[in-house]
Amino acid sequence: MKKSELEKMGFVKLEELGIDTSNYRIDINDLYQLDVDRCHQKKVDYNETREKTISNEVGKFSSYGRIANFDWEALTQVYSKTMFTNISEDKKRQNQKHLASIRFGYQLGQYLNQALQDDIMFGTILGQQNFVIPDTSNIAWRGIREHTSYMVRHIRRFWGLNTNDGPILDIKENHLILSNGNLLDLKGKDVILPFIYANSDSIKFYGQIANIICNYAKANTASGIFITRIMPTMDGRNPKSLSQEEYVPIISPYFGMEIPPMGY
Repeated sequence: MKKSELEKMGFVKLEELGIDTSNYRIDINDLYQLDVDRCHQKKVDYNETREKTISNEVGKFSSYGRIANFDWEALTQVYSKTMFTNISEDKKRQNQKHLASIRFGYQLGQYLNQALQDDIMFGTILGQQNFVIPDTSNIAWRGIREHTSYMVRHIRRFWGLNTNDGPILDIKENHLILSNGNLLDLKGKDVILPFIYANSDSIKFYGQIANIICNYAKANTASGIFITRIMPTMDGRNPKSLSQEEYVPIISPYFGMEIPPMGY
């Protein structure tokens, strides 16, 4: 396992701890147990966040972040032209990657598959072979249901699951439940939560859902996948909308005309 991959996941460099790394090997099960322990910490502070840009290559995740105790990744970043008028070359490259990745729904699916296949964080989870991908379309941020539903089915298919088989999350009277009205029971599972857009509000919402899943539904871990990180300004402001070409299309080979979700 590469040191750069561990650093991306938020681990402290071993050298900084005074450990001789010349003959040191990282066991994937140790990394997984660290994730389990962190997801079940009693202290949950949604103001505790970290985030970094990890790649500007198409087919790799652009953003890695953590809110409270829960990790998430986003395939692309976008500095929307509705808010940003003068950006650096690095930011321009991220925008170019975003537009190239989302041009067509089938192409977006291929790039997402590539990123998931090469990613160490999700590889660690999948190695346990006890994961579940809930349908998050009923709780999708700002009601972006159809696009979220297609994303869920796409990821399930990619990881060899039945596309229509899995828990459907819902919110009733401020309680997270299954759509059939039953309470959540995800004991021992590694839960992967798919969403379309990541901004400060939707990331916090993801953290709250992940906390319920780990500490009340008794899942082992909870991780988030977003398609696009909508980047804020330096003072934390989010764009109120995106330009037409920046919207994420439906991930499906069956759509010739891609219809962007207008809820953002």
